[in-house]
Amino acid sequence: MRTNKIAAAIAVVLLVAAASSAVLVSKAQLQLGEVPTFLYVSVAPNPVGVGQTVYVNAFFSKPPLTAGLAGTGDMYTGVTVEVTKPDGSKETLGPYKSDPTGGMWDTFVPSTTGQYKFKAIYPGQYVNGSMSSLFGPPTRVELTYLPSTSPEVTLTVQSDPVGMNYKTPPLPTEYWSRPIYATNWDWAQLGGSWYGLRAASFATTGMYDAM
Repeated sequence: MRTNKIAAAIAVVLLVAAASSAVLVSKAQLQLGEVPTFLYVSVAPNPVGVGQTVYVNAFFSKPPLTAGLAGTGDMYTGVTVEVTKPDGSKETLGPYKSDPTGGMWDTFVPSTTGQYKFKAIYPGQYVNGSMSSLFGPPTRVELTYLPSTSPEVTLTVQSDPVGMNYKTPPLPTEYWSRPIYATNWDWAQLGGSWYGLRAASFATTGMYDAM
């Protein structure tokens, strides 16, 4: 009789433990919720001259939750940049897909003088993917990123060209050796078409300038 009671108690403990494990696994496999997003845009150089190239950078305050290295996972998608020209007409850049850090960029060439307004727009997004963890298996994530719009940024375009803030160092006039650094882009005519020893990926340069 005593043996039966002990066996029954053990069975109950095992059943409770199994149920608890199932709850923990289910929590690790699925997360539901709405995630607010915060979007920004920058334009540089500013001011700039007519016909000169400006760099438009849209970026989120946080990386995508399920983004991984080398472009894996779910990125922010559908981002556009609305450009309002001095005459009131509008032009839309994009849509864009972010990189794993939550950023994206493009170029824009103004054709007239005046004030240009830039505003980044994100329509929101449903994601059903997984988020990696250093302490266990990936967590399955199901969420909805909420829409967001960046604060408006004004670009001033003038008739006179603007000098670049950074100028590559002049070509050498005496003996030189590698590496040729990436900021010395005019030196490409000396270095030829060598770009690196491996394929480039996120946060790596493919051993560019390795020798």
